[in-house]
Amino acid sequence: MPPIAALRAFEAAARTGSLTRAAAELNVTHSAIAQQVRKLEAWLETPLMQRKGRGVEVIPTANQFAKDLSAGFDQIKAAVRRQEANRLTAPLRLATTPAFAETWLLPRLHSFCATHPDIGFAIEPSVELVDLTQGVFDVSFRYGEGPWDGLESTFVVASHMVLVAAKSMENALGDRSPAALARAPWVQETNSSEVSDWLDAHGIEDFPRQVTDIPAQYSLSAILSGRGIGWATTMWIEEELASGDLILLEEAEDGPTTGYHLCHLPAPHRPYLKAFLDWAQEQIRLDPPRVKDAP
Repeated sequence: MPPIAALRAFEAAARTGSLTRAAAELNVTHSAIAQQVRKLEAWLETPLMQRKGRGVEVIPTANQFAKDLSAGFDQIKAAVRRQEANRLTAPLRLATTPAFAETWLLPRLHSFCATHPDIGFAIEPSVELVDLTQGVFDVSFRYGEGPWDGLESTFVVASHMVLVAAKSMENALGDRSPAALARAPWVQETNSSEVSDWLDAHGIEDFPRQVTDIPAQYSLSAILSGRGIGWATTMWIEEELASGDLILLEEAEDGPTTGYHLCHLPAPHRPYLKAFLDWAQEQIRLDPPRVKDAP
């Protein structure tokens, strides 16, 4: 296959009948076009163009070759336009945790859909941390303190980690000292090190005898049922703490902006994404996050 640059130079020169106009179209110099045409002729081992007055023309034996190249480049341009149109109008792809989608995003999303009925969504509810630079997702609602390298982020909701237990376990927890809690059954998110991290922080070497590993979306139900003590974020358990169904055992030493953040790549953004980000920023402005007081 000859170099694409040589094919483009010859096609433009043949179509315009001028090395100068071809150079202007491709934003290169006159001599660059001439050089690329000569390179193509050398690759094909046959002449392709000849002088005609102040311009150039394709020799008769290369006319069909020039027409085929023009048709081929037209098809490429059309394919690029179709792909660009598909990208611009593709559904927005959002990554978020199941709990955040259910509690914050979905109850508000109807207002966006009402004003933007032409914009579709593909929401991926997962606790896995997604890499927005891979181009699979447009936006993620990420838990942590932020910021993150390479991303723009906006603090959405404060939610801090707390160690809790069901009311039914209260008597079994003794004096709630670290030693007593270490002997209690625990619930922890699958593939996490919540229990061992807590033990290390308190200098406790004896691992609890009962640890239930469970997917994140089911851990709160397991804690409420009395299966064990475990970590939860305050955003999801405010009612249970207020009613006494859950008892607070310990608060994590996290930062003031720990919680959920709206994350996306820097601009430019396609119109659908810009519309969603504008809407999300307005939702945050109407209900700003409560920053945790410094200790």
